[in-house]
Amino acid sequence: MSATENGGRSTSTDHFFKDDLRRAYKYSWVGSKEDKHLISLDELREQMGEAEWLNSTLDFFNDLHADKHRYRWDRLVALHVILMAFIEDFGYEFHSPTDRIPVVC
Repeated sequence: MSATENGGRSTSTDHFFKDDLRRAYKYSWVGSKEDKHLISLDELREQMGEAEWLNSTLDFFNDLHADKHRYRWDRLVALHVILMAFIEDFGYEFHSPTDRIPVVC
């Protein structure tokens, strides 16, 4: 669906909108100002299907498969590889793998 077909508003199919991610981050922290904590898995499950701020995130992961010819899977794999490399280089000692794969340059 193009932006003109949707009343000039863009829709997300293979990505998140920046504002949706900001809203998800905002609502992921619960509690009072002095005692804020990340939402628990049980609290998240309670809000699934009811909380509007979760819709675009859940839509992204619904029907996500490696065999589809879309960029969602590739972006997720790239994020995973970058995150693992970052954690290996900058994380705590217990994050490091015991058997390192030699880098061939």
